[in-house]
Amino acid sequence: PSTPSSPDDTFFNLGDLQNGRKKKKIPKLVLRINAIYEARRGKKRVKRLSQSTESNSGKVTDENSESDSDTEEKLKAHSQRLVNVKSRLKHAPRYPSLDRELTEYQQRQLFEYFVVVSLHKKQAGAAYVPELTQQFPLKLERSFKFMREAEDQLKAIPQFCFPDAKDWAPVQQFTSETFSFVLTGEDGSRRFGYCRRLLPGGKGKRLPEVYCIVSRLGCFSLFSKILDEVEKRRGISPALVQPLMRSVMEAPFPALGKTIVVKNFLPGSGTEVIELCRPLDSRLEHVDFESLFSSLSVRHLLCVFASLLLERRVIFIADKLSTLSKCCHAMVAVIYPFTWQHTYIPVLPPAMIDIVCSPTPFLIGLLTSSLPLLR
Repeated sequence: PSTPSSPDDTFFNLGDLQNGRKKKKIPKLVLRINAIYEARRGKKRVKRLSQSTESNSGKVTDENSESDSDTEEKLKAHSQRLVNVKSRLKHAPRYPSLDRELTEYQQRQLFEYFVVVSLHKKQAGAAYVPELTQQFPLKLERSFKFMREAEDQLKAIPQFCFPDAKDWAPVQQFTSETFSFVLTGEDGSRRFGYCRRLLPGGKGKRLPEVYCIVSRLGCFSLFSKILDEVEKRRGISPALVQPLMRSVMEAPFPALGKTIVVKNFLPGSGTEVIELCRPLDSRLEHVDFESLFSSLSVRHLLCVFASLLLERRVIFIADKLSTLSKCCHAMVAVIYPFTWQHTYIPVLPPAMIDIVCSPTPFLIGLLTSSLPLLR
């Protein structure tokens, strides 16, 4: 094999250069294998020559020493080039293994981002529109692929937080509710959105806002406890929410069945210790079967169960977001130990109603206000 001139381009000379054959580009791994093979074959050739020409042993010894030194220099130069290539590839943003490392690191965090969604009017007389008002972290320092996918998700999250935005009006009292939704990435991976809708502090009539945590980890009880702490701090001051989420993001990723401790300062109470436990099996610990069994009769429940096993299209309809998401999650848990591998959207915004026209199997949840669009 020929010696490459740079770490980026590696060429292999097929045949004798005097024949005028062109150099062809081959993979670096093949080049390395050929180099080792040629080095060993050179030593065997010298050994055979020394055995056949005993009279010229001195000359053969010189050739042998020269061949060994040349081989060692070539191997040393080649190893230096490999080190140089590896160091450059580690800093290359489009190198596949680097993207995998970033994905693995991303999966080792409790959550990817935390957002606050509020309702606003773009003009007088128009309907309310959900918009992102806060985001943590502000900058997503990831690969380009993650950035592009995250931007698309951040645009869609407000619609999932307020699928009933057009039905809202300022209220004076509102009981906080918890619900969740699922985002499916381009690679089929699922991200869970854990939401807490509550009324901000103040006097008079006002609109609710949603605090949402987006994570790859499907563990509803763990994030429900985090949202409880968010709601408690939000009642004192909105400025206390972001330091809490920063402490949670910097906490070590808990192993299955393990508990981590998050320390955060709370005015009036000092440093507060929050224990977050990740269950051994989170597929059943978050399920609220009571909502499902109280909403469906046994006959309807068996019908839905059979439809999921036969991979059909199923749509749940409810008045409340909490009931809708609880029933969808419970129905997915009913088919345990099987898992639903097809489209799964516990809360579908009205703007995405066209998804129900898909010919593929799906499990979708819709609010009653979206029922006219479905018909």
